[in-house]
This record gives sequence, structure tokens and C-alpha cells, in this order.
Amino acid sequence: MKNFLGSVNSCKIKEQSYNEYLFKQKSYYINKSKKIESKVKDFKSKIKILNKVTNEQISLKHDYMQVSRDNYLWFVYNQKLLEEKMVLDGGYVALFLTLTLDSSYHSHSHKKRKANPLYKYENTITKGYELLNQSFREIYKNFKVKRKLEKIYYSRAIEPHKNLTPHLHSIIYVKSEYVAILKNHIKNIVSKNQLGRYEIDVIKDISRSTSYLLKYINKNTNPKNEEDYHFFNGWKKTNKIRVFTISNLGLERYLFSKINHHTRLSKRLENKNPISHILQNCNILVSTIDNSTKEIKVKKYENIEARYDVEVKRTRRRKQKVIEVPEKTIDIFLSQNQYLSNKLLHTTLENDKVALNTFNELLAFILEKIYNKASNEQKTKDLIEQIKYKKKPISNDMEELRSIEVEKFKKTLKFRYISYINDNYELGNLSEFTINPLENCGDKARFFDIFKTFNIFTYNYKIENFLIVDRKKEIEVYNSSNFTCID
Repeated sequence: MKNFLGSVNSCKIKEQSYNEYLFKQKSYYINKSKKIESKVKDFKSKIKILNKVTNEQISLKHDYMQVSRDNYLWFVYNQKLLEEKMVLDGGYVALFLTLTLDSSYHSHSHKKRKANPLYKYENTITKGYELLNQSFREIYKNFKVKRKLEKIYYSRAIEPHKNLTPHLHSIIYVKSEYVAILKNHIKNIVSKNQLGRYEIDVIKDISRSTSYLLKYINKNTNPKNEEDYHFFNGWKKTNKIRVFTISNLGLERYLFSKINHHTRLSKRLENKNPISHILQNCNILVSTIDNSTKEIKVKKYENIEARYDVEVKRTRRRKQKVIEVPEKTIDIFLSQNQYLSNKLLHTTLENDKVALNTFNELLAFILEKIYNKASNEQKTKDLIEQIKYKKKPISNDMEELRSIEVEKFKKTLKFRYISYINDNYELGNLSEFTINPLENCGDKARFFDIFKTFNIFTYNYKIENFLIVDRKKEIEVYNSSNFTCID
């Protein structure tokens, strides 16, 4: 059973009572979590680490309850740090936002305790989560005042309803004079994306915003016993849900975990924020090299008078996934978007607005409709913004594009207009496609030849070395190069 909601077994939901549905779902998530954590524990137990300096052998342990606790505390510490920043900056108001999904995403009604006749089987928990994510991203990325983007700060958490459908809680910090505009902005996005009920509360005391949020999310996101842990862990991993997100991070999770473990800076701090304390006592330098481009990016948390120097070296690696597009899907796109298909295939782009609409509709269709990648729609919007701010407007190329050749097609479409997504998305056979403006623009075979393959790229990071030096004692506290795995 891949995903309870929207799987091959979805049709059985209609026949289940609410209690039966809830029991089976929770049992599935609990059992899946236990299997996952058992595999991780078994894997770690077989790994032996050798300290090359002391010749000591170390065994790896897997305490998933502690990991869960640490993840929760990391979020709380960063949220508190964000809250303190907002109080210090002044002029901000804290809003507590709750986003829920439309009835079509709820397989059962908790209130009525029975199956929901309005539920659509294709609206899985994963799809609902992606819609919530996409909508929230639009809220904080596209907030404008007098046509200019206005920055807002936020933290958000995803958790299940009692019927297991996901919903979103968030604290949003916005300048006091923009509260009404933001509320209207949220209302418009909720309406556009056809979300369900939403609530916005103004928190009177901004210094209490963290505790206000935790009151709602603590039970699910910080489980106190193993059964609760396995249910929530199974729910989020089955449905590929990222629970916590926060802007203006004080410290990335891996840095906080490693530094805290080896320096004990958060020990016996009482009411002081551990992340704040680490930043005050560490001078941190992170260097990341891209394996493909060899480009090096450097991030610093500078503190000249810090007790500890921390130096991290990472590599960024790209993985490619090739996706085959069914011909049926191309039929759907052509039937729904004949005008846009015409503009794209012939590239007789009359003005910037037509071009923007063309790429927007095409990429949104591919990402969301074909591959169910609703969470990636922001990349499409980012692309459009990139096109908008090109120095040379598309309309300047119109005459040239009317008699376009293969090379010009590649350069203008693939390399110019969609250059932004080349690192993340790629149209497989674009380079082999020839175009004749006199041919019928709705030729399905020719259109399918371009879009029959679609590559999606993902990235991961590998820490090559992690070094912590105690300036006061003039010794190495930790050096990952001193450790190696024993086969």
C-alpha cells in the first residue's frame, strides 16, 4: 500500500467506518515507522568508526526519540531567535495563520465520524501537503505593497488533522502598517488556490508569539512516547512531508547539532537561547564546492572574539531523474492550450506578456499536471520573474524569430528564456527538434517530440571535513578527518 489516500486501495475508504479507517491508517503509519527505524538501527549497528589519533573504536547508536526531540528544539530555538529579532527591530505585528484544505481532500469527517462523499481519491495527503506548501510560498514570496515586494518573516509547521489530512500553522511577522494588505493578500491566495477554511489571529503581545505557536503544534510535532512518535514519523515519511520551515535561520540544523555535541555550549544555559549562545561563542566558516561547476560558495558567521573556530568543507552533488511523458498527456495539453502551443511552437512572440503566459502555462502544466509537482510551481514563478527582468525584451527578437532555425530555437528558448530552470529541469529532445513556421502549429507528433522526456535534478550535500578548534586551550575539539569507517 503506497499511500492510503489515492492508492489502489482508495476505493475501499468509502466502505470503511471512521473508526476503522483511523485504526488502519494509524496502524499502517506506526508499522512503517518501526520498520524504517529498525533498518536504520540495524545499519548503524554494523558501522564501526576508528579514531585514528587514539586508535579507539566507536559504535554508532540510533536514538530516534532523541533525534525527534532535537529537531523540535532546533525549530523552537530558531523561532525564539526570530521572535527576539522582531521585538528588537520594532514596528512588527505577529499574525497566527492556519491554512486548511478543501473538503475534497478529507477522506473522512471527524465531526460526523463517517466517510466524506465530497472526497476525491486523487487528492492524496501528499498532494494536499504540496498545495499547502505552494500556497504558503506564494504568501511570503509574492507579498507586494504598491507593486513592490515587501519582505515578511515567518515560521511554519505542518501537522495532521484528527482525520489525518494535513493542515498548516504559521507565525508571520509583518510591519504594522501592512497588516490589512497582508490579510487581503492571504484571502486572495486562499481563494485562487481553492483552499478550505483559513484563520488569521493578531497576537497582541509579539514576545508571546513562540508560545502561541507551540500551544497548537507541540502535541504532534514533539511526541512524548514511542507510539505517538511512530505514528507521526510514519505519517510524515509516507507522505514526504517536511514538518518545520523558518525564515532567517539562526543556524542550520547540522551545524547546531555537531557544534552543540562537541562543545556542550548549550549545557546548563537555563533560559538562554542555545543557538544564540553558539553564535556568540563560535566563528563559523562554511565552504561549499559544486561538483559540476567547481564553483565555491562561502558562508560566514563571523565573531572575532569567539572561543571556537569552526570550519566546514562541503560538496554539492547533482542527481538526475529522467521522466517519460505519456503521449496521452500531450493530447490533453494541446486540447486545453491550443493558442499557447501555437505561440510556443512557432515562437512568433508578439510581446513580453504573451511570452510570459506561454512559459508560465507550459511549465506549470508539466510540473503540476503531468508530474504532480505542485511544490515546484514557485520555480515556474521564479522563472517568469527572470524573464520579466531581462535587459533585452522578447519583442525585440520578433522578426528574427519568425524565420527561426534550429540553433536559434535552442538559443532563444532553451538557453535564454528557461536558463533559470536548467539546473533543475531540462526538456530532453529540444536540441534535435526542427521547426518550420509554415507547418500546422498543433501537430501533436512534433510537440510530443520536444516534451516526451523531462529531466528533474535534485541536489545533496556531503560534508568532507568538519573542524572545531578551541582558541582558549589551543587544541582541536573535533576533526572529522581523524575518523574513518572500518569495513
